[in-house]
Amino acid sequence: MLTYNAGEEGKQLYEETRNQVAYLTEDKWNIVLVQTLQEVDAYLNKNKLLDVICFDVKQEDAIERIERIREENKKAYIILIASPKMSPIKYIKPSIMAASLIFHPVKLEEYRKVIQSVVKQFQNEKADDGELMIIETSDGKQRIPLQNVMYFEAKIKKVYACLETEEYGYYDSLEHLMIDL
Repeated sequence: MLTYNAGEEGKQLYEETRNQVAYLTEDKWNIVLVQTLQEVDAYLNKNKLLDVICFDVKQEDAIERIERIREENKKAYIILIASPKMSPIKYIKPSIMAASLIFHPVKLEEYRKVIQSVVKQFQNEKADDGELMIIETSDGKQRIPLQNVMYFEAKIKKVYACLETEEYGYYDSLEHLMIDL
């Protein structure tokens, strides 16, 4: 999950997200807080795959940035944070398709409800729909979209799902993987 929000508010959202994920699931979520658009770009250059995005659109160029992020993450949940003074025409559009909207100043209780809803939705997803695989690693459960897997490799009693910039290893065999897929 990528959270883009500057200042103290961003830190509070990050902590609340961590608390809710820890409370609601045993899955390991990679939750990252970035506070500038340059940090957003740097993070996206290393990590193309995003499931949940919490994005503050009050800064100039933020709308354009979230549109580009949506283009590469079509199934991601996007939580927008906007100013109540900003025209909804700027951010309610098909090129963004936000799952939720929160206004500044963010009330933690409202954010808590939104993040709980997102986490519960992930808990209800089915891994057997042919699009997503869930593997158990030493770090917890990892959700991997199959379209992001470049190849599978077996070595030293483990199977590795190799993506463009990372790999996930888990104890299994290629034979068992073929049966599951």
